[in-house]
Amino acid sequence: MSEHPGRMTLLLYVEGAASIDRAPIAAHVLACRACREAMEELQQVLRLVQQADVRGYVDAPDDDRALLRAALLQEVDAAVGDRTAAEGVLDALREQPLALWDWFLEEHPDHRTLGLALRVLREAETELDRRPERALELTEIAERIAGQLSDVECRSTLGDAWKHRSNALRHLGRYDDALDAAHLAEAFYRSLQSGDFDAAQAQYTRAVTLFKMTRYAEAMEELHVAIANLKPFGDTVPLAKAIMLEAAIRIEEGDVRGAQALWRAVFPLLQRFNEVVEQARVLANLTECSLRLGDYDAALYDAQRAVHRYRVLGMEVEAIRSEWTIAIIHLARGDADLGVRELTAVAAAFTARGMALDAAFVKLDLCEELLRREEWEAAEEAARELTVLFSAARVTVARTHAADFLRRAVENRRATAEMVQYVRAYVLADDPAQPFSPPIASA
Repeated sequence: MSEHPGRMTLLLYVEGAASIDRAPIAAHVLACRACREAMEELQQVLRLVQQADVRGYVDAPDDDRALLRAALLQEVDAAVGDRTAAEGVLDALREQPLALWDWFLEEHPDHRTLGLALRVLREAETELDRRPERALELTEIAERIAGQLSDVECRSTLGDAWKHRSNALRHLGRYDDALDAAHLAEAFYRSLQSGDFDAAQAQYTRAVTLFKMTRYAEAMEELHVAIANLKPFGDTVPLAKAIMLEAAIRIEEGDVRGAQALWRAVFPLLQRFNEVVEQARVLANLTECSLRLGDYDAALYDAQRAVHRYRVLGMEVEAIRSEWTIAIIHLARGDADLGVRELTAVAAAFTARGMALDAAFVKLDLCEELLRREEWEAAEEAARELTVLFSAARVTVARTHAADFLRRAVENRRATAEMVQYVRAYVLADDPAQPFSPPIASA
């Protein structure tokens, strides 16, 4: 299908009408983000109108559903207008401190609409990685707007608000609260006649938190429930993300081949949905799998593809991380000179961006390789720079002392590659207060 299907065609598709050829529409929607968003909007409208008289049109035996279609299209037009108005209201709100948003909405009660609540939640999503505290405050504002909406709109929006709140709480490290919030989101979704798809996403959100808590068995159990509930809706982005999470859990549990198989399986799905950021991340994860399995050619191929995608997306830091992995691959392949040059360049790139801790860990890799090659002068320089970087990163005193110990050991020609590996594991540990007892080279 070369042309975009009209709204009526998409509506018939969503309704499951037998009068249309579904296959080309399905293929087009998978490839076209604009049509997919239009279809998702129609699905949302279907949920929203369930409390209205439109249900009577469906139940009437002599109704040819024309009235239903007309009502739904009217709802779509209203939703588009609501969304456009919400953008203007949000622009006005951004000119004021967040603490005054509630006052503004009290002064302008006509702005407390479903469109604004959903737009505020999208704003929360964009703030999640950068300012999770602000994201949390935004979800609370959306919740208060939801309290002024009609019953079904209110419950649907509260489900969204608590799901986003769960994500914000997870980013803030408040894991137990995040689990509770995801439970509440699922409960709100379950109260809706058509809330199964959203409820499954709340289950996925809970699984992500359990994963972050390293409670892998519980995370996998929750995730399998979510996947089972998502599959009846066909191939979707939430299903793809759930599969990616399962792969992440598997690799943490040591099942590298199982994780690799899942990431390979989900990659074509991400291509169909044009999820280019997730494609790059999957390629980076496939690189890690191949590297662990000793398949250096495959690791290098996927890492280079990841770098290319990250650069196209303007995600320079992620591109540098993949270049770091490429350096490690070259070292593993025996291309030591190339690997050392690349590690040096990666450390410089991180340092230039003020990412001292990342640069320090690259220097650890560099120092380990230089010691393995017994290039003592170069190793001394790397070790001295490592100490400066750890200080700049403001790590704990114990971690700084570990880096300084390594520096002195290199200067005294008593350091080994194994000592670097110990120091790396020590500074990465959750509890660096453990006794520091690195292996010492014999004199």
